[in-house]
Amino acid sequence: EKDFPGAQIYKLEQNYRSTANILRVAGAVVENNIERKGKILWTANARGHVVTCHCAYAPRDEAAWVTSRIKEALKENPDERIAILYRANFLSRNFEDLLNEEGIPYAIVGSVAFFGRMEVKDLLAYLRIIFNPEDDVALLRIINTPPRGIGPATVDLITEAALAKGVPMLEAARALVHTAKPAGRPLKTLGGFLQLVDKWCALREKLSLPELLETVLKDTQYQEMLRLHETADEAESRIANIEELIRAAAESQSRGESLTEFLDRASLASELDHLDPDARVILMTLHSAKGLEFDTVFLVAMEEGLFPHIQSLGCREDLEEERRLCYVGITRAKKKLYLTRSLFRKNYGPDAGLPSRPSRFLSEMPPELLEGWDAEDLDFSPSIKSPEYRISNTSGAHREAAEVDSGPPASLRAAAPQPRTIAELRAYLEEHKQKSAATKEKNAADPILEPGMRVHHEQFGDGIVLSRQRVGNEVKLVVTFSRAGKKSLIERYAKLKVL
Repeated sequence: EKDFPGAQIYKLEQNYRSTANILRVAGAVVENNIERKGKILWTANARGHVVTCHCAYAPRDEAAWVTSRIKEALKENPDERIAILYRANFLSRNFEDLLNEEGIPYAIVGSVAFFGRMEVKDLLAYLRIIFNPEDDVALLRIINTPPRGIGPATVDLITEAALAKGVPMLEAARALVHTAKPAGRPLKTLGGFLQLVDKWCALREKLSLPELLETVLKDTQYQEMLRLHETADEAESRIANIEELIRAAAESQSRGESLTEFLDRASLASELDHLDPDARVILMTLHSAKGLEFDTVFLVAMEEGLFPHIQSLGCREDLEEERRLCYVGITRAKKKLYLTRSLFRKNYGPDAGLPSRPSRFLSEMPPELLEGWDAEDLDFSPSIKSPEYRISNTSGAHREAAEVDSGPPASLRAAAPQPRTIAELRAYLEEHKQKSAATKEKNAADPILEPGMRVHHEQFGDGIVLSRQRVGNEVKLVVTFSRAGKKSLIERYAKLKVL
């Protein structure tokens, strides 16, 4: 328009792919962008289904729910084309696991399987050499990764010595370091690497698997290597995969799996062929999905900080690009669209146990076209929404009720009817105000739990409060129980009794 004043503008507003309801949801989201040409999308297709939504407790529960819906869809129509779309590559891991467990063939487009990614295979190789020093394949993968000055000539010397003596390469490397006089720079570097391996081996019985992985990352400066040698976006993606691997290790331990079982699961997943051209289920990022279409689409991990991405939140232009990406994801669906999220995304680290916030894009969608959750699930406000469940730092994959008799979270109950008139809205707000006042009165009557106080929990028994920390509008307690260990709880849902 700037270059050609007076040019005739034709708006392409008819959509031939999606149902009317899917198109309405997509249009309601993208119309919140300021820097766009206004247009009204329409279609001659049928109205179709409303959008089905689901809020799961944890990422693995989310993946299990999606997998069960896929299984039902394929049973009804084996030719159904289905896509699982996500904002970041690391989110594929749980969906891969559950699809593999159910024997549902799938293809990953635009990437490789989670356990086949370079950084994941590198860290698994470190674990293999720590717990099995005779694993020569693992040693060859990580002996100079990140680069530490152990070149091909040194590796050849180790290999020749190992073959000549019939011993594992790690043992041959130790002998080479001890017998070489004087030791040159490569052998000194090799000696430093062997000292690290000895350190990690000494810690393997003392640290949990996630802690051991974090120690390896710190000692090797692996993440610093990624930031130095990769683009910013690629480094961020690979580091996110590393963090997901640590979460996977924590989940594995919480399920009672041994290290061997964890590594075997990873090996099996990485060896499977995920390029099956006949697979009816496709996993890909939203960026890879542009221009494609599917009968059914699952748009997963709809959480603030993931989608929209956390790096876009400080810039209007970036946020609008995220919103356009959401529009792309929604309009990949021809017949049926599902939106899912997890109540607790992180099960390890300083943020473990804190509830995630729903994506702001959910609150922009017409509520009458969404089924499966209520207004609480669409509230992305900065205040932390306290769950009616709590999560443990050490067993994040297990759900344990902080209120045993409180029933399921609001997101898992039948959706409450939405106010449709001014009178209904006033009544709704008055009822909400009364409930909030009653809650405040109850909280005021309860004693404040301070560090050092002895308390009792119906499920975990007697314990001592270690710390008290305000998080948003809530208070997070860390309590050590005599038989259950250290737990993190949201104070007003923990039902702790002072002893």
